[in-house]
Amino acid sequence: MKILYKTIGLGLLSACLCLLCAAPASAKVCFVGEENCTGGGSFEDYENPDADGSLCKQEGYTEKSLCQADMTKYIVAYCPYNSNYVMCCGREYSYDACVYPLVADGKCGNRFKCRCDSDKYPYKQQSATVCQNTVTGQNYDNSLASGASCVYTGFANGQTSINAYFTECLCDRGLYPKTEEECSTGGASVSEKACTDSNGNKYYASCICSDDFRKIASECEYGININEPMCQQADVIKVKQCCECNVNTYPYDDIKDVEGSNSPVASYASCEKEKGCTRGSRYRATSCKAGYKVVSGECVPKECDEALTDYFNERPIKEYALYETGKTPSATNVIITKDTGYGAKWENFYNKKVISAIVYANTIEGDDLLTQVIKTKCSQTPKIEISGITMSSTSPLDFTSVIIKSSSSWWNRGGFTCTNCGIDSGKFYNEAKAELKYDANMPNTGNVYAKYSGAEITAEYRATGYNHEFGSSGFQVRNFGKFPFMIEGVNNSNRIKVSGEGFSVKGQAAMRYANIYVKNLAIGVDWSYGNASTNLSFVSHQEYATSSSLSLYNSDYYLYDHSTGTANKLYMSTSTVLGVPGNTSNIIHMFQNNYHVISFAQLFYNCSDRYNTSETYRYLDASGNFANYQPGCHYYYSSTREKKGNRPDDIVCSMDGSGNRKRLRGDRTHDDCRWMDKGNDKPDHYFKYDGQRGF
Repeated sequence: MKILYKTIGLGLLSACLCLLCAAPASAKVCFVGEENCTGGGSFEDYENPDADGSLCKQEGYTEKSLCQADMTKYIVAYCPYNSNYVMCCGREYSYDACVYPLVADGKCGNRFKCRCDSDKYPYKQQSATVCQNTVTGQNYDNSLASGASCVYTGFANGQTSINAYFTECLCDRGLYPKTEEECSTGGASVSEKACTDSNGNKYYASCICSDDFRKIASECEYGININEPMCQQADVIKVKQCCECNVNTYPYDDIKDVEGSNSPVASYASCEKEKGCTRGSRYRATSCKAGYKVVSGECVPKECDEALTDYFNERPIKEYALYETGKTPSATNVIITKDTGYGAKWENFYNKKVISAIVYANTIEGDDLLTQVIKTKCSQTPKIEISGITMSSTSPLDFTSVIIKSSSSWWNRGGFTCTNCGIDSGKFYNEAKAELKYDANMPNTGNVYAKYSGAEITAEYRATGYNHEFGSSGFQVRNFGKFPFMIEGVNNSNRIKVSGEGFSVKGQAAMRYANIYVKNLAIGVDWSYGNASTNLSFVSHQEYATSSSLSLYNSDYYLYDHSTGTANKLYMSTSTVLGVPGNTSNIIHMFQNNYHVISFAQLFYNCSDRYNTSETYRYLDASGNFANYQPGCHYYYSSTREKKGNRPDDIVCSMDGSGNRKRLRGDRTHDDCRWMDKGNDKPDHYFKYDGQRGF
């Protein structure tokens, strides 16, 4: 196009120049290329600006011969630079413009491909008996494409096609005159031949007294439903079905079941009246007495929370309240009737006595229906799910026979008491007294446990009858003689299991009636998140001081577990004690092959060195109270005597159930935790078991 414009401009300019330069008397019009124009001058020979068709190709034109060779296409325009190049379009591009209801479906050159607006004209006659919604693909059997129409010309399979679309699919009411309602009103059924239109209507070719009417009314046990359709053939009345007083709908077959004094039914209805049955009767409950609800026509016991709600509504009980998740009851005695779900908060229970519904059910008496329901339905231990990311309880908490679930860290700062509970918590920070009690007369005795992802105990902690499981962050007791830590089973025949990743004591702790399977036990050092620290509770250079002890009474500690073949690990710092000397009821299972059992272990120096046999250390007795003990050679004294030289007073040693020993801290100590001798003495190990030095 640009060359065309340039050529035209050049011609005009030339003509103007000729007019200006010609003599007035002999002026004439000259054309490009004409010889002897005015003064005999001439233009050079004219050349076609697009002789090779490049400009035409740039503007979307193709060679005419190629277009003519394709029968599916035709020429709609010629290139203005070269007539051998044309605009070639498919034959479906047959419109100058798409006029509604046609809409454009593509454009080639100045020609359009059109189609019908499918939003308004979606229907097409697919076959002689099927009208189809071309948008959804749904077929309407025996219907015809009808309503307003839209037609357009297309091209497919080498032929021009005429396409017609319509606004709906309709049934020929001459062929399908009947509706189901019309047939049923007359007591007949409908024919199988039917037509469905796009408006959701269904029409039938005829009404017939079909095989659906296969029951003889006189033979029906409960008669017939007078409201149902009937067909009469001669003198016989036939119905589709007999009157059904279904046991699932009308569960009661005796009037005493609904009117008796012990019946939970408050009001009822009969099948005979409700269904219009001509004879016989069955009954269903329409309302129930307190503690019951209607389910499929029968009065069945309500769930625990519903039954207790009825109980409280019937009686003037003010001292108890039923807990609603996330709400703080006004009463000081709170009953948990069911699992709370996520959303309960510690503050809902501050300074309250919280019990499970089963506990309350055991306190009420009576032979009435409602009381019987409560005692039957309130039999499960509910779960309280405490919400929050990091949570602190700052006032006293008291629970009985519940499961407490907290996935986040929990700081006990207000005091915590739980009787016959299950506790499943994230990391537990005990900063106020915690008591986990066991009562054989209370519910949930068979599911009492404490499971923590980790714990830091810095205040009194006592637990009886609770299995303990510790997670990856470990369970750390830090009391330094300030408060007792005691966990124990109910008795020797009802022991607890203590298991988990790590348990560490800095101070004094005690276990009784326990089987201990802790992977990492640390006394005098910390253990957390897979590692034992060398941060000691021992006070350096204090002669005869004893830092930490874990007292065991009627308990088994498994450094090596023969039942599973598991080798656990023990860490001990200077002057720490495991077990109780002389208490043969304790069994410490040591190694896989040798020294299978002992009752007492301590980390010490050498009893032939200077020591004070009258020195005592604090420990926890079998009741979990502080006491003093004279162990004898319980601490080595750092001094220079003979040729032995100075001894370290800050040793940390480890050993596992396979017999491996390792020094973690302490100068002048072998890697396997033997002291180094400057003289000729035997380099003994620092560990003492049952009064014997070394292993």
